[in-house]
Amino acid sequence: MLHVLCLSAGLIADDIRRTERRIADFSERWYSEKSKQETVDELENLREADRQCCHTARLILENGQIDPEEKNDSGKMPFDIASENGARKIGALLSGQDPETDELAALAGGLDIFQALWYKDEAAWDALLRSGVETQTVCEDKNLSDFQGKSPLGCALSWNNYPAAEMLLRGGADPNFKDSEERTAFAVWMNEKKCCTENKEECLHFLQCLTECGWNPESPADKEGNTALSVACRRAGSELGNWAVRYLVKNGADVNAANMQGQTPAMNLYGGCFWNGNIPRIAGFPRSYPYGGRSCTGEDAEILEILLEAGADINAKDKWGNTLLHYIAASSIRGAKEAAALVTDFGTPDVNAVNNEGKMALDIAAEKNNETLVKFLLKYS
Repeated sequence: MLHVLCLSAGLIADDIRRTERRIADFSERWYSEKSKQETVDELENLREADRQCCHTARLILENGQIDPEEKNDSGKMPFDIASENGARKIGALLSGQDPETDELAALAGGLDIFQALWYKDEAAWDALLRSGVETQTVCEDKNLSDFQGKSPLGCALSWNNYPAAEMLLRGGADPNFKDSEERTAFAVWMNEKKCCTENKEECLHFLQCLTECGWNPESPADKEGNTALSVACRRAGSELGNWAVRYLVKNGADVNAANMQGQTPAMNLYGGCFWNGNIPRIAGFPRSYPYGGRSCTGEDAEILEILLEAGADINAKDKWGNTLLHYIAASSIRGAKEAAALVTDFGTPDVNAVNNEGKMALDIAAEKNNETLVKFLLKYS
C-alpha cells in the first residue's frame, strides 16, 4: 500500500512542478484567460491530491499495521520510491518528520545532501543547507556510485552542477576539505574525464567563487602533493583545464611548486604522472615512468608559454633527475620540437642533463623515434 501511495505521490509532485512551470511561463508567452484559469484550477486540484496522499500516508503510519521498511519485489522500501519520484512530503513522513509543521523537512523529504544532489533537487539541497547540514563529509552510499568517497562539493562539481556547488560554498562548504582519496573538490573537478563545460564564463565565475570562499590553491590538492595549478596542467588539452591554468597563473599561482615527486606544473603539463620508482630487474619487462602520462600536442605549447612567462624554471629536476626536456621528449612526437624550442626561447636549458637512469632528453627522443626533436636537441648538446 505504501509503495503504491509513494509512487502516486511522486507522479502528482511531478505534475505540480510541470504545472507551476507553465504558470511561470504566463509572463513570457501569451495564453488565453481560459487557459490560464484552467491551469490554475489544475494546480489547486493537484495540490489537494497531494494533501490527500500525505494524509493517507500519515494515517497508515499512525495505524502501525504496515511496516514502512518493507521491501517490494524490486528490493525497494517506500522511502526509496518516494525519494526517486520526488514525493518529498511523504519522504519526510517516512523519515519521522512532520512536513505540515516543518517547512524545511517538507522540502528536503528525508534526503541527505548526497541524495539531494543525486536527484538534482535544488529545493531539497537548499533546504538542507538552510537547516545547517554538515558539508565536510564524504558519501558512503553504495547506491550513489558516482558520488562514493567524494565530498558534497566534489559531487556537485563532478556532475557540472555549478548552481549546487556555489550554493554549497556560500553555505559553508570548505573548498580545501579533502575526501576519502585525499582530493579537494577542485581536484575531483579536474580529474573527472566526463566532466566538461563549454561555458567559459560559468567556469571562471565558479573559480572566483572558490577564491572568495577561502580556497587555498597552493595547498596540496591530492595525495601526490600537487597544487591546484599542477592538477589543472594535467587536465590541459581540455577547455576546462586550460581556463583553470590561465585563471590560476593570472592570480599568482606558484609556477614552480613541486609535488612529492619533484614534478613542477610544467612537467605535469607534459605528461607528468605518479610513479613508484620501480624498475624491473629484467630488461624488457613492462614498466612505468614518471612521464608519458598524456599525449601532448602543439596546442599545449600555448599553456607552456603562459607558465614560462610567469617564471617556470626550465632546469628544475624531479626526484629522479628528469628535467622539463625529459618530459617533453617523452610526451609525444607531435608538438615536442615546438615545446623544446619554446623552452630555449626563455633561457638555456641543460640539454645534456642526465637522469638517474643515465638518460638525456635526447635519448628519450631517440627511443620514441622522434627524429625532428633529436635533430633539434643535437644542435644544443
